[in-house]
Amino acid sequence: MEAAAIRDELSEAARLAHARVAVLTVRVRDETVRTLVADMNQGTIALTLALTREDAMAALVKTTTAFDKVQNRIGELLRRMDDQEG
Repeated sequence: MEAAAIRDELSEAARLAHARVAVLTVRVRDETVRTLVADMNQGTIALTLALTREDAMAALVKTTTAFDKVQNRIGELLRRMDDQEG
């Protein structure tokens, strides 16, 4: 496969992933989760558009940090739901 074909395939996969995240994000009631997901998305966009290695690394750190925060917040909410049911 040519480099251009791979690049196009990856661009399309990234577009579809962002669209799916957007569809799911608007369904979430928790404002903190929505904000953190937006931060994560901004990081992935910055990573994609980075022109230097330093910019890419900064975007990667931002994305990873936001991802961890999203997962932690979702965990808190799920535990709270479990506590309310039990």
